[in-house]
Amino acid sequence: MKPDQRTYAAAVSYAQCSPSECFFTDDIERYVLAARSLNLS
Repeated sequence: MKPDQRTYAAAVSYAQCSPSECFFTDDIERYVLAARSLNLS
């Protein structure tokens, strides 16, 4: 579950793209910060 980094890594893997090609949005700041720590846009 968010903000576990494995959740974001699994989503990037499923999308078959690099993290910088993914867009993440959420209304909870700690989830956004966790995604950014993995280079998600």
